[in-house]
Amino acid sequence: MNTFHKNILWTERSCLLIFYLQTTVNCQFIYALCIVSLNRLFAIVYQSKTFFRTKKWTIICISIQWICGILIPLPQFASSLTQCLKSGLEMNYQIYVLFINGISPAIFLAITNSIIFKFVRRSTRRVLPMNNEHQTPVTTLNHRDARLLKHMIFMFAAFFCGWIPVYIMSVIYWDGKGISYVAYHGVLMLPIMGLVIDIVELFLYNHELRTYLIDKVRNYLR
Repeated sequence: MNTFHKNILWTERSCLLIFYLQTTVNCQFIYALCIVSLNRLFAIVYQSKTFFRTKKWTIICISIQWICGILIPLPQFASSLTQCLKSGLEMNYQIYVLFINGISPAIFLAITNSIIFKFVRRSTRRVLPMNNEHQTPVTTLNHRDARLLKHMIFMFAAFFCGWIPVYIMSVIYWDGKGISYVAYHGVLMLPIMGLVIDIVELFLYNHELRTYLIDKVRNYLR
């Protein structure tokens, strides 16, 4: 709470709203990774269905992400305003935030990625009849999809290691007591480190952006 200017931001009108916006932003980030994983799942498992490779399907996925990211954190507004002004959300709502931002996305990504790798592994090991003229092609995980999945897993790990300790700390010390000032702000540094790691990872992953920025820097230094 002492991170904000109490007289400006920490008021009865804005207290719960600040927590809602924080949770919404985190939800949008982590749900984007989940939606990309879901999109790849349908594109790989149901590759014969052209619908799952169209822009319409992509728009549907993005819409689902934004709707879920906006609606799911709404129950936080039912938390006690007095407790919010004192030290934050009530413990049951802290647990809820931990679940929607950490536990459920981790389970979702584990399930979708497991299905993808299991499906591809089963397909590549399938023995096709040699004399079958109408045999279907073996499904393989191309380099682009494999790199994308590894990229998403790494970004989720950075997010998870950055924010989950904060949420766990909020659940354990939901009343704002029992933790030292140094330990509290030390844990708050983890999301910043996770954000920096994700930004660097996005920069390294995006070859076109990396090439563009490097060329700009070279032209500027000439």
